[in-house]
Amino acid sequence: MDKLGLKKRILEESRSNQQLLRDDLRESFQERVESANQNEDDDFTDHFESTREEVMDEIHLVAPQADAAQAQLQLLERMEAQTLHEQVKNGAVVLTAQQNFFVSTSLPLFEVEGKPYLGVSTDSPIYHAMKDKKKGDSFTLNDVLYHIEDVF
Repeated sequence: MDKLGLKKRILEESRSNQQLLRDDLRESFQERVESANQNEDDDFTDHFESTREEVMDEIHLVAPQADAAQAQLQLLERMEAQTLHEQVKNGAVVLTAQQNFFVSTSLPLFEVEGKPYLGVSTDSPIYHAMKDKKKGDSFTLNDVLYHIEDVF
């Protein structure tokens, strides 16, 4: 197995997925801003003013999510795939029988070369359970025993 090549493809797919998430959140944010501005320009009754307030509340919820998605994308863009790791740490790919992980940022399940990977943040409980472990080590989380088949 070409571990560096695989790691590079995992990183590229992670970046692509995070960029799509960030773009979707930005688009959603922009749509809400436009909706709020449209409602502001119209001559509405009190009923429609409450709708505008609801839209503004949604904007305040989406904006931090979009900012967080951008920060996570920047983290992924700073990562390099040229280093192979022997221990679980940021940037490592961790293969287990139950799940494959990419230690980077929290990402939904994605596929590379037909195998599923889950992006995990260094703040996540699963990362803390496997931190500094090596190939052949085991760890437990939520009563599930994971055996590390490989780390790179």
